[in-house]
Amino acid sequence: MGVAYTESDYQAMSGKVGLEIRELPASTPLEKSIVEEGSHEVSETFSPAEMTAAINKNTWRYFPFVNVQIRVNADNSIEASGLVVVDRLLKYAQALGATAEEVQMGIDAAKLPNTTFPFYVKGKGEVVDNQVSGNFLSAEVGRLPVPAGILSDIQGRIVGAVEAKLVNNPSISIKEARLENGSAKFVGTLPNVEYVVK
Repeated sequence: MGVAYTESDYQAMSGKVGLEIRELPASTPLEKSIVEEGSHEVSETFSPAEMTAAINKNTWRYFPFVNVQIRVNADNSIEASGLVVVDRLLKYAQALGATAEEVQMGIDAAKLPNTTFPFYVKGKGEVVDNQVSGNFLSAEVGRLPVPAGILSDIQGRIVGAVEAKLVNNPSISIKEARLENGSAKFVGTLPNVEYVVK
């Protein structure tokens, strides 16, 4: 997609979100491998390069997305592409509160390969008062289009997971998050500190 980032993009993003990352011991249990603490208000606009930098610099051991690029288009749609590391995906979802059975059902429903694979997704959406709205316009797994029925099911699961995370996490609250003018606007609260197993 042609979205590149530099260390200065990452530093700009870090300064805007005001999040301190601290390392947890490697022996920390999976369900406690990422913990957020405190909160502060944030009202910022993020460029595609800044968002791309933040995702690619994520140090949490179970974060499954690598070589990611994010682009916000003139029609306020967003595109993302990259690679999914499947052996991290199950642990990622479990650490965020899903059961192993739920994750496996999602993997089976989406017919995900059992190896690292490329992904692409395009959609539109916004969050207002922690309520997520929007839809996927298209998606590809391993360069193959995801059928509309499966895409609709996955969309529902993702919206539900995001809303559950917002309800159950006192450190994060979104008053407004939307795409405009080639960037993403965020108004809400974010954690002061994130503890992660690296």
